[in-house]
Amino acid sequence: MRDVPPVSAIRKSTRPIPSERKLVSIVREIRRLSRTITMPLERELKRAGCPPLESYEVLREIHESGDGRLTTVELQIRLSVPGHRLSRLIDRLAKDGYVGREKATSDAGPTS
Repeated sequence: MRDVPPVSAIRKSTRPIPSERKLVSIVREIRRLSRTITMPLERELKRAGCPPLESYEVLREIHESGDGRLTTVELQIRLSVPGHRLSRLIDRLAKDGYVGREKATSDAGPTS
């Protein structure tokens, strides 16, 4: 567990809270930068016949889970990806042989 300072050690910020307009501007710039970086990478992956970048995020989460078994709900929470999109990604990864799908023993949904 990380060392976390006690609440008394945390100082209140005296800086003003950014306006909603400023926050929207910051988010917009982050998204623009993200596209600037990921679009060329996605093109190169496609050219090389590799899965899309999102697939690598799914595979990384599965790998980091320890035993390699996660439900789609767990993956959806970890990646903040809508269920329908995640399901398509997992279907593609399973079709290409990167992951296997199993029936879950609970109502949590299929595992990956």
